[in-house]
Amino acid sequence: MRLFLPLACLLSCLAPIWAQEAVEEPLAKELPAAEAALLEAVRQPTQKLRFKAVTQLVKRRDISLEDWQQAMQSLNTATEVESGVHRYNPELELDGQLIATELVVFIPTTYHGEKATPLLLLLHGSGGDGQAMISRWRSFAESNGYLLCAPTDPDSGGGYAFTAKERDSGMGALRWMRSHFFVDSSRVHMHGSSRGGHMAWDLGTRYPDHFATMVPAIGGPTWVINGGRNNMRLVENLWDTPIRDLQGSQDDARLVRNLRSSLERIRAAGNEDAELIEFEDLGHSYRIDSVDWVEFFNNRSRDPLPHTLKYRTARKDNPRVYWMKVTQLEKGKEEVFPIRVDGKKWDKWDDQQKSDFIQSEADDRTAEISAERKPDGTLVLSSNTVAKVDLLIPLEWISTKGKVALRYSGKSKPLKATASKKVLLSDFVERLDRKFLPVAKISVKL
Repeated sequence: MRLFLPLACLLSCLAPIWAQEAVEEPLAKELPAAEAALLEAVRQPTQKLRFKAVTQLVKRRDISLEDWQQAMQSLNTATEVESGVHRYNPELELDGQLIATELVVFIPTTYHGEKATPLLLLLHGSGGDGQAMISRWRSFAESNGYLLCAPTDPDSGGGYAFTAKERDSGMGALRWMRSHFFVDSSRVHMHGSSRGGHMAWDLGTRYPDHFATMVPAIGGPTWVINGGRNNMRLVENLWDTPIRDLQGSQDDARLVRNLRSSLERIRAAGNEDAELIEFEDLGHSYRIDSVDWVEFFNNRSRDPLPHTLKYRTARKDNPRVYWMKVTQLEKGKEEVFPIRVDGKKWDKWDDQQKSDFIQSEADDRTAEISAERKPDGTLVLSSNTVAKVDLLIPLEWISTKGKVALRYSGKSKPLKATASKKVLLSDFVERLDRKFLPVAKISVKL
């Protein structure tokens, strides 16, 4: 049976080593001018090259903003590929370098490349690989029509190190899947085990608007004194993400404590669909059949354009989160900071007291902002720790006068919102999100 994968997949990336027969030469189909140009830009391997490609696309006078929007909605021409398990080795940009990365992918027999398909991103444990993760979920994916993608990290033996390279490998794998398969961008689910569980929490807290659900297992958010490595300060970013965390109660006491605390914080932030499922008789293990995964995954999807946003950060460089991007923090908000505490007092504290102190120090240095779009279209921003934000505006939010109403710091005023091909193309080429196509950017100083 022949199934389909979007056009322009490099042959070196498409040759599965597990196929039962030789892969045929892909049959390219002619694309309309806008789609062909857009796909070429999307396929560029680095962010710098994609930015360069966008610069050239913006200059195309023969393609209007409306044409680009249409091309983004219909961009799904296919080449032939077999269903089943495949192994690809594309070069992904990891911490500024192009590195060949193994991606193990499962394509269900129901996938024809003609409609958006849900994806489950799988993150393996220390010393593991993508093949093992695929094996656990293959039956579910085939029965329910899900794509699976499991990147393999050959350097995972030491556990999750919370590095930019590791984060880029997870997000790069997701981007590769979006650019090579017709992935439903509102139904991307993420599961990780052990090291992969730590990674799932790290990706979820930093890039919350990419995932419809999150299923970490025997891994969690953490705080570490050295280097200011702390993502427990960011767990409130999952205030609207459905979570099922699977954890043995007899596992590392610090991990279990951090998970319980994190779930409390997430629920306090308003998440009513976040659960920590503990197994009292287990240590560093869990039971995968403890959740009805068909019901959980099939009945939850990401809202691509929510009217309410909450975001916490301590980073100087932040990703776009839905329709908002934090560009500058107030002084004193920082990701890396020294810990200063009286040594005698520290020595007298138990682990819980030490944990509470470190978390308090991190929270004091974390910026927080909330945003809301009111029924009348007014955008309301609230923060005393964020200095500047960019607001990314879809065409339907712009009034007939080319304005967007904004309220912050007790002030209300209309701001000019000019539709721009550069804004539209820059966002789509990087994120590949057909569900939200912003056309204007408004920079706001709070």
